[in-house]
Amino acid sequence: MERVICNTKLVRDATQLMDIPCIITEHYPKALGRTVPDLGLVTGERTHSHEKTLFSMLTPEVQASLEALAPSPQVLPLLSF
Repeated sequence: MERVICNTKLVRDATQLMDIPCIITEHYPKALGRTVPDLGLVTGERTHSHEKTLFSMLTPEVQASLEALAPSPQVLPLLSF
């Protein structure tokens, strides 16, 4: 688990340094609990977090965020927990 946390922080930090929008999904925290606090995932102007109850991370809320952040096709980092 330590390696997963380290790698996730690396991706998070890279998106911030390069000013790349980041969308985070968290799988049903009401039932499964919150994401590991060590990740330090904080939402902001370029980072958006969504709770999800679907198996797919492409929920209607995530789709709306993608369309708002990137009206033209491009690659965006997506973190799903």
